[in-house]
Amino acid sequence: MPRPTRKQRGYDQDWMRLRARFLAEHRDCCRCGRRATVVDHIDTIRDAPHKRLDPNNLRAMCTRCHNQRTALDQTHAEKTRLKAAGEDGMPLAKDHPWYRTS
Repeated sequence: MPRPTRKQRGYDQDWMRLRARFLAEHRDCCRCGRRATVVDHIDTIRDAPHKRLDPNNLRAMCTRCHNQRTALDQTHAEKTRLKAAGEDGMPLAKDHPWYRTS
């Protein structure tokens, strides 16, 4: 399945205007202090779509720190998905290693 477009993921013209304003006001990365180039959603659009354009849900980051944060979030999400279990204690993810036959 192809990845949705930027607009379909919530990054439309309203977002681009807010992003530009936010970076103009927040020039430094909130983690390392380098020049910020990315506006990060604290609560992701997927998890909190109603906070997509909320300035209180944003933070300025450099690309390096944002990439590190994204990698950690994706790793955590995958671990959480694999840990989710049904009432019988068996993992809900059918691709969990417990379901492998070889």
